[in-house]
Amino acid sequence: MDRCLFVRLQEARLLGGLTVVDKITESLLQEFSVEHGITLLEQSKQFEHFASYLIVRGEHSESFDTQDLVVGDDKQSSEGTDTGIDGIAVVVNGILISDVEELEEQLSTAGYLETTFVFVQAETTSGFDGAKIGTFGFGVSDFFRDVPKLKRNAKISGFVEIAQAIYSRGSKFRRGNPICKLFYVTTGKWTGDGTLQARIDGVKSDLMDTGLFREVQFTPVGAEGVQKMYQRSRYAISAEFTFANRTTIPEVPQVAEAHFGYLPWGEFKKLIIDDSDKLVDGLFFDNVRDWQGYNDVNSEIKGTLTSSDRGRFVLMNNGVTVIARTLQTTGHKFTIEDYQIVNGCQTTHVLFTNEAASMILYRFRSGSSAQRTKMLQTQLSRPRIGRLRSRKNNFSHFSNSPKIWRHTLGRFRRCTVYILSGDHGSMTACLSRRPESLLSTA
Repeated sequence: MDRCLFVRLQEARLLGGLTVVDKITESLLQEFSVEHGITLLEQSKQFEHFASYLIVRGEHSESFDTQDLVVGDDKQSSEGTDTGIDGIAVVVNGILISDVEELEEQLSTAGYLETTFVFVQAETTSGFDGAKIGTFGFGVSDFFRDVPKLKRNAKISGFVEIAQAIYSRGSKFRRGNPICKLFYVTTGKWTGDGTLQARIDGVKSDLMDTGLFREVQFTPVGAEGVQKMYQRSRYAISAEFTFANRTTIPEVPQVAEAHFGYLPWGEFKKLIIDDSDKLVDGLFFDNVRDWQGYNDVNSEIKGTLTSSDRGRFVLMNNGVTVIARTLQTTGHKFTIEDYQIVNGCQTTHVLFTNEAASMILYRFRSGSSAQRTKMLQTQLSRPRIGRLRSRKNNFSHFSNSPKIWRHTLGRFRRCTVYILSGDHGSMTACLSRRPESLLSTA
């Protein structure tokens, strides 16, 4: 066999219909498929789930099921098609919305809507195609038409219903119209080709001309981008900041070290904001409460930050507690890895959304896994929290304490409920579709 031909065949080998240009992307896809139980799907469908997960993970830090996002069909049917779109996510106030009822709950809680529409096209090819960019863009444009030109399948129609409900509440848009983000993901390499970029610019222009969005983004993602996003989703977060105004707390059993002090906003934001100017992914996974929106308490926090009392914020606020698995210090410089904000989720969100130049009371602890779990149990035992129930992906995080529960106050989403021995309340709530009944007033 001709040697050059042999090399080309090796670089573009076909694996069950999936063209993979490098072994790394192939191995990541296989790992993801095993972990998410989709190995029986064709590899092109696996890649749709994979790409949708990576893209939406960058927009939404909590756990979710890609089955709720992937809308692509294997083939056309009489019921409609995917209209050139493989994955859709609607993020409202930082929350992933799966139906109109959840939208209503979020609006009732927060009183406003900040919406981002995310669309994903995933192609298992070694390059980018101008025609497919155009098809993808046309499908997204058609998604927002009152009278569509394309016949929609059931999943597309469900997301359209959510979009229509959002736009019917335009008076609740706090920062203007929604943002629309399109991601075209392949296993190839984006080179910035001028012709392809012109097609992308045309899609963006068409969507902006609808007047429905304050911003439209179209991002081509190749194999290198896929690999980077996957690694970010897998490995512990880290941050480096200066913690000068602090006191070291005396020795505490099972705690490597603990510090108490305050940080200026310029240092604190290094812990909570990533390179894309979003809240760090998974920062509040261990927190007792999710973001509650601008309820009465959070509105008061915002009021302090926007008033003449802002300079006293460090005295008026309860502060933030961070637990990290590892810590390195050099003078006042701290480097932490695998950290979580276990108390202060509401404060952090208000600071983030208002870019507040204030001082933040800050507690930092580094210790063993057992001590970390113990502190979380203490957080969960607060009387006003009520009884707690679990969401699927949180058990793996507490391998030594499987009875630590995770809950979401103020809103409930579709989830997998684990039924422990004698825990009939969870089963009843699941079957009756009334998860709010799990909360007691104790």
